[in-house]
Parts: sequence; C-alpha cells; structure tokens
Amino acid sequence: MAQDRYALLVGTCVALSGNEGPFRACRYCNSTSARVVSGVGPHLGGLTCNSCNRHHSWISKPHLEALLAKVRGDAA
Repeated sequence: MAQDRYALLVGTCVALSGNEGPFRACRYCNSTSARVVSGVGPHLGGLTCNSCNRHHSWISKPHLEALLAKVRGDAA
C-alpha cells in the first residue's frame, strides 16, 4: 500500500454517506459502512463493503491523506 504509507488505514471502518463518489452507499446492498483495503496496481487503496464483502470503490490519494490525518489526529 504505497510503500506502507497508508498501511495504518487498512481495516479502518468508514461511513458511506454520500450519493456519489467513493463514499456513496454500497450499490449491491445499500450498506453505509465499509473498510479500507490495500490497493492493487495503480490504486493506492480501496473500500470493501462491511455487509456484503464486495469491492466498493477505489480511494484517491487526497481521500487517503484526509483519512490518514484523521486517524493520526491531525485533522480538526
């Protein structure tokens, strides 16, 4: 996961509350909870639905940076 820069985030649960983008509700089961997973290929990280365990979306670097700041306590 990007030379382990985002490894701290793997397994972190996130709320899915948006209507579009990576944080929309699960398209398969409408769940509003997912967990961060390691990226594959060019993707730095992804989300997997906590309810149906399917791949939900890939996460961009800015989203990962924001999540990392929040986990580390850097964000307000």
